[in-house]
Amino acid sequence: NDMPATEYEIYGTGVLSSHITNLINRMGTDRISYKGFEPAHKVLPKAKLFLQTSISENFSLSVLEAMAFGIPVVTSDIPGHAMGTVYFDSIKQIADKVKQLLTDDALWGIF
Repeated sequence: NDMPATEYEIYGTGVLSSHITNLINRMGTDRISYKGFEPAHKVLPKAKLFLQTSISENFSLSVLEAMAFGIPVVTSDIPGHAMGTVYFDSIKQIADKVKQLLTDDALWGIF
């Protein structure tokens, strides 16, 4: 709510797809949309920020793809995701880190 011009797009498919769609519908917002699967080369060039919210991940190709496009990544503290990332431990921290990155030009310049 602090950043009304910010839009969020969720990509990917899996067992939670319908749950995500239902949650967005219940929220009644047009600022969050679930897109399903789209190839990274079509989505990432338009992205300003990449969130990887998995709490366990052996190897995240999507994080590497985002970094290859020069996009700052907000991710949980998973070993091996050390460069070009901002870590979070809770949902509130996700929101705080995203807001901080999008509003702090000096921090943004680091990434």
